[in-house]
Amino acid sequence: MKNIFLSTIAVLGLAACGSSHPATVQSVDAPAATDSRVAFAMTATLGDVHAAAAQSPASGLWTEIELKYQVPCTESLATFNYALRSRQDGGTDLLASAIGTRSAQVGGLNCQSIRLETKKITVPGIVAREAVHLVNLNGSDEPLLSTTKSLEAIGLKVVGTHSLCPQGSACVLNGTVVRLETTKGVSCADKIGPVTYAFEQSDVGGKVKLAASAIDMVDSRAVRCAVFPKTVEITLPMIFVDSADINLTVVGGNN
Repeated sequence: MKNIFLSTIAVLGLAACGSSHPATVQSVDAPAATDSRVAFAMTATLGDVHAAAAQSPASGLWTEIELKYQVPCTESLATFNYALRSRQDGGTDLLASAIGTRSAQVGGLNCQSIRLETKKITVPGIVAREAVHLVNLNGSDEPLLSTTKSLEAIGLKVVGTHSLCPQGSACVLNGTVVRLETTKGVSCADKIGPVTYAFEQSDVGGKVKLAASAIDMVDSRAVRCAVFPKTVEITLPMIFVDSADINLTVVGGNN
């Protein structure tokens, strides 16, 4: 099956962060968080996989795939993005990145109810359930600030790698730090995060299959601010790879 890259973006945001920029541009300072909320990666389970109605008389056969998220009453599902990637065994990797938001003080909240949210994906052709390999992208929680108006997926590209352990140093853990850059300019008032990812090392040729998704915390303030690509870093523990050997699939964002 040819690689298919599909993405959907559900936009809902609650926060942002400022950053420095050239002196010729008005400065934007990040305000203190007022609602103490965080954005975090959510995990899906694979639901039903069944034949779907044709998109048009000439479009042929389609398959509908369901992903299910269990969402406590203290949380909300903010963004959902996915991509499909073919596997060597003839199956399909379903790469899913969902970002939720919750209060940072959930320990003091009494929440008994959990709702089930379902995301439906329609793909061309006939895909059997046993051929779908669900891969949830994960990442670190990111604090939300009061001035973000939306959370929007943004494209990424690999711009470099370096060892987690500097040359000549004795390290307990080692691996590769991958530097990613957004494929379009981002306001200096925005923050990139959370960044979620999953990776798989190939048995042949030392290649690494990396799936990554980044969220632009779009700031709501109407300010004059420099726009430029931003970089983020992720770590692949116990993996040693050059940037040329990384096969990147971007989940969400229009590259």
